[in-house]
Amino acid sequence: IRSHVESFLSGSAAAPSSPTKKLNNEKGKGAQARVIVVGAGPAGLAAARHLHRVGVEVILLEARDRVGGRVYTDSESLSVPVDLGAHIVLGGATPDPFSVICKQAGLSLIPPGTAFPLYDAASGKKLDNEVDQRVETLRDALFDDALLECDATNLNLGPAVEAATVRFAEKEENVFEGMDRRVLAWHWSHLEYGCGAPLEEVSGAHFDEAHEALAA
Repeated sequence: IRSHVESFLSGSAAAPSSPTKKLNNEKGKGAQARVIVVGAGPAGLAAARHLHRVGVEVILLEARDRVGGRVYTDSESLSVPVDLGAHIVLGGATPDPFSVICKQAGLSLIPPGTAFPLYDAASGKKLDNEVDQRVETLRDALFDDALLECDATNLNLGPAVEAATVRFAEKEENVFEGMDRRVLAWHWSHLEYGCGAPLEEVSGAHFDEAHEALAA
């Protein structure tokens, strides 16, 4: 990659087949616009595409052996394809820009259903509705407690959730364990997936603001 960049910047890289845009700057008129885009995720691909459309010479660099960044479907590990990230396109009053891109690319979007059953990885069985509702109620209570602590102490969500869990365990005689603990861990993992970062790195103080802005 280093040699490719140095070659590009020195002017020895091959020129693109499409016409290139000329820039008028202080160093001289008619200088050729040349841009390196680092990363072939959605943002990098979109930037390179727009630059190419206006005639700018672009080299797109990607360290992986594939493009797409977090948008990736694993078609080998299981018997069915599994999306490992960024596979939900939001709609509503403020549509996700990706819905427009999907339409332009001729890709179909499948509306999600209303039922999202959970399966226990330890047993392979579908989670009982009673357990699911009980743990979801517990998750909401712990999360509300954690957000209050974040507002008061400026902690991030990770340590605040841990502190809320410890307080709950100290108050209750029947400490949640086994299946309940695994399901609760899934809820926190799902929240990390939605935030795109570990809870230790997510600001609790600003979580509500971001959530409300997304829902607006």
